[in-house]
Amino acid sequence: MTRSPFAQASGAPHGDSRGLERFALGPLVCRRTYESRRRRIRQYERYYMVEVERFEPEMSDAVEARTVDLLRWWSLAELGTTQEEVIPGSLAAIVASFMKDGAPAGELEIDLVVES
Repeated sequence: MTRSPFAQASGAPHGDSRGLERFALGPLVCRRTYESRRRRIRQYERYYMVEVERFEPEMSDAVEARTVDLLRWWSLAELGTTQEEVIPGSLAAIVASFMKDGAPAGELEIDLVVES
């Protein structure tokens, strides 16, 4: 199987800034484009399912660590009811759909998020 440039850039199996050292990149489950008109930013995001054994996350990137308040594990129920900002906002529905039906079939629509 040929990996897409996005999958190749994901860091697998080269590690992650939260302490996950090796993992198998699973199927693409969400695509999102985020635009900020205030900061002239446009970013293209792809979310892949990654199944791992539970581990203790820790930040290894000092710059990123200054912007992250907390790392923790969430249950699906917690994701669906939290008042915290979760990105993408539909993450609980994406995970629930994957657990029930498996990976999405066909081309995924792109969610467009525009911050003015």
